[in-house]
Amino acid sequence: MSGRRDELSGFVRLFMLSGILLVLVATPLPASSAFLHFGVAGPTRRLPSRSFIHWCRRKAWCR
Repeated sequence: MSGRRDELSGFVRLFMLSGILLVLVATPLPASSAFLHFGVAGPTRRLPSRSFIHWCRRKAWCR
């Protein structure tokens, strides 16, 4: 039983250390938004679900 407890304590320590390192790195260097990454100017007015609904209304099987 003590071997599993030692493994668990080591895992918790590594998990806490990785969380602290993540906060230290992510605070001064935040990730950019998906809009900047993919080069999109901004959200469009026409949503894909809305265009699907308009397309679906024209189909007989969708009524």
